[in-house]
Amino acid sequence: VAGDWNRYRFNQLEGLYAVPEPEGPWSYMNSRGSNSRLDFAAHTNNVRIDDARYVYEVSGTRIAPKPLSDHAALWFTASAAQ
Repeated sequence: VAGDWNRYRFNQLEGLYAVPEPEGPWSYMNSRGSNSRLDFAAHTNNVRIDDARYVYEVSGTRIAPKPLSDHAALWFTASAAQ
């Protein structure tokens, strides 16, 4: 679960950075078909992530899983925090 991984991996950054939970079921798929949520965007409080998601296809071209990668692209939009 991404939330559990985030707390473990970024616990030393608590209060300094935020790690939004991207939409999508997985960011990485291995050759056996097992998947996990590995890729995240960490940011300071000066930035707001408006949308974060794993993208598997762009303009009709499949990114993941294969033929280009075993990782989906992490697509996000950001704006200045107010």
